[in-house]
Amino acid sequence: MRASERQRLYVKLGASKTRKRLKHFGHGVHKVEAVDRNRSVIIHTATGEHLRELENFLVDVIEFPLHSPISQRPIQSGARSKGPGSTP
Repeated sequence: MRASERQRLYVKLGASKTRKRLKHFGHGVHKVEAVDRNRSVIIHTATGEHLRELENFLVDVIEFPLHSPISQRPIQSGARSKGPGSTP
């Protein structure tokens, strides 16, 4: 399977905790990589029923929207800096 066919699933959990949680789960999970503190990406090839089972297994920590790169994610309201035209 080529790396380009693998999908990414972002979760709000550190890589180590995500690995422990996915231990013996299978379902096309290839690797877990750290993205940021308390945030990781699951690289997988799961499709169909296996993908739904993977998403249901991680429903409490999964980020929305599913399978989108970080660069396309909206900035959370708490993380925005106040610009020159903003009011306190």
